[in-house]
Amino acid sequence: MFFSLASSITAALISAERFYAIYWPLKHRTLSTRAYRLAIFMVWTMAILFSMVYVLLFWSPMTLYSFQCLYVLFLVLTICGLNIGIWRKFKQKTPSHQQNRVFQQQRLTKALLYVSIFTLISWIPISVYYLISSFGYHIHDHILLLTLFMYLSSSFINPVVYATRIPEFKQAMPNIVCCF
Repeated sequence: MFFSLASSITAALISAERFYAIYWPLKHRTLSTRAYRLAIFMVWTMAILFSMVYVLLFWSPMTLYSFQCLYVLFLVLTICGLNIGIWRKFKQKTPSHQQNRVFQQQRLTKALLYVSIFTLISWIPISVYYLISSFGYHIHDHILLLTLFMYLSSSFINPVVYATRIPEFKQAMPNIVCCF
C-alpha cells in the first residue's frame, strides 16, 4: 500500500510540475535541485502518513473505503484539472523564435500527459470499487484483485510510455537495464 500511495502521489506531482513548467517557464527554469528534493521528500512523507491512516482505519471498513474513495477522487480531479490546463496551453500559439525549445517542452509534456491519462484510466476501476464499497455493498474478491491489478499496472506502463515518447529516455534505457 505504501508504494502504491507513493506512486499515485508522484503521478499527481508530475502533473503539477508540468503545469508549472508550461504556464511559468521562466520561473520553472530557476527551480533548484533543492526544490525537487523537497518535493520527493513530501511524496514519501505523505505516503507514510497515508499508509498509517490506512492501517489505523483497516479495522473500520466503511471509514477505510470512504478515505480511499476521497483520496483517489482528490488525486483524479487534481490530475484531470492540471492536464486540462496543460492541454489548453498547447492550443495557444507560441512565438517562432522559441519554437525549438517549445517543441522539446511539448514533447516531454505530451509524454507525461499520456502517462497521466494511463494512470487515470487505471485508477477509475479502483475508484468505482471504493465508491461502491463505501455504500456498504460487497463486491466479489476477484473484482477487487482485477481492479488492484489495473491500479498497479500504471507503474509498469510509465517506463513503456517514456521509452516510446522520449528519445533521451530510450537512449538511457540500455544503461539502466545493464546495471541490473
